[in-house]
Amino acid sequence: MILCDYKCGQEAKHQLSNGKWCCSDNHRKCPENRKKYSQLGVKNPMYGKHHSEESKKKIGSRLYNRGYRRIFSEEHKTNISRSKKGKPSGRKAKLISEETKRKISESLKISMNSPEIKEKLSKPKSEATRKRMSENHADISGDNNPSKRLEVKEKQRQYMLNGGSSYATKFIKHASKEELHLREIVKELCPEAESNSKVIDSKNYRADIVLRNYKVIIEYDGWHHFKDQKSIDYHKKRQQEIEADGWKFIRYNIFERFPTKDQIEKDIVQIVYRT
Repeated sequence: MILCDYKCGQEAKHQLSNGKWCCSDNHRKCPENRKKYSQLGVKNPMYGKHHSEESKKKIGSRLYNRGYRRIFSEEHKTNISRSKKGKPSGRKAKLISEETKRKISESLKISMNSPEIKEKLSKPKSEATRKRMSENHADISGDNNPSKRLEVKEKQRQYMLNGGSSYATKFIKHASKEELHLREIVKELCPEAESNSKVIDSKNYRADIVLRNYKVIIEYDGWHHFKDQKSIDYHKKRQQEIEADGWKFIRYNIFERFPTKDQIEKDIVQIVYRT
C-alpha cells in the first residue's frame, strides 16, 4: 500500500502532476494540507484587527496622492458641471498671439501650393501622354466606335431598368410625415409590406407601400402630386400603366382626413377580396 506523500497517513489513490502521490485528486484537499492552510490566517499580523479612523484617512490620502482616487472640491465640481452643460467652465481662455496664428496657418497650407507640385502640374504633357489619355477615354465611352457607343448606352439603360434606378432613388428621403405614419400602420396590419419598392420590372416605377402578395399599392398623395397639371397628368398615366399590369391602388391625399387604422384595414380587405 502506498501512503500519501503529504503525511496524512491515508492511502494514496492519485498521482499528481508533480509526481507525488496523494489521497485526493488535488493536494489542497488532503486533510494535512487543509489543516496547514487553515492556520495561515493566524500568522497574519492584521488577523482580527481593524483600521482606526485616523489610519483610514492616512491610507486614503496616500491613495489620493498616487492617483487612485480623486477628491474634487465643490468649486471644481461646479466647473465640471458647467462645462458639461456647454457653459463656460470658469477657466480663462488661452489667448493665441498673431505670430502663433501665422505659424499655424503656414503649417496647415495644402501641399498642392508647394513649388514642386505647382511645377509638376504646370508642366505640359507630352504628345504621347495626351494621345494615350484620349484613347483610353474614347475606348471607355465608345467615341471612336459608334457601335460600341450604342452598346455602352444600352448597357447603362439595362442597368437602370434592372434595378439601378431603384437602387439610386431609394436613398432619397423625401417621404412626408403622413406617409411615414401610413407606413407604420400598414406594417402593423401586414408585416410583409414593402416601402418605396419597385412594382414593374420593365418600368422605373416605385410605390409608397407595396403588398406584393395581393398586388396592392397604397399611396399618400402630398402637395407635389397636385402642384401643376403636368404632375397630375404624370401620376394619372403612371397609375394607368401600373393597373394595366394587374395592380390595384388605395389612395389617400392631403385634402381628406387622415385614415384611421380600422379604415385602412377595411380598405385593404375590401380591395383584396373585391370581385
